[in-house]
Amino acid sequence: MVVGFVKQPRGTVQVYSELDKGTTLKPYFPAKSAPHFEPNDSVRSKYNEAVREIRVLIAEDEEDARNTWVKVLERAGYQVTAAPAGEAVFAIFEADPTFDLVLTDIVLSGSLQGRGVAKASRKQ
Repeated sequence: MVVGFVKQPRGTVQVYSELDKGTTLKPYFPAKSAPHFEPNDSVRSKYNEAVREIRVLIAEDEEDARNTWVKVLERAGYQVTAAPAGEAVFAIFEADPTFDLVLTDIVLSGSLQGRGVAKASRKQ
């Protein structure tokens, strides 16, 4: 699965295995250059106003990863709510389904996994 995913954009995967330690996959994707764009103050202001209104709900059971996502998104100006398990995230979403985006890990602790959170949220 990983090799197929990485090769679609012409990337590669390095695989490292150590006996009794496990295997590490390192995906490498080709870099793309984009034309330089320097927004003026009006564009920055509109962007900042729009971002401040976007609410993100995060489901991530690994505390360090969850804290990183929260920190990065809050620094970018988003309103972020996070929880460590699928059941907790879905309870938050049920109470307030007005989130603009739900980000979820696929494998979560508890019985409600990431795909279940997505499916249940869409039904809501």
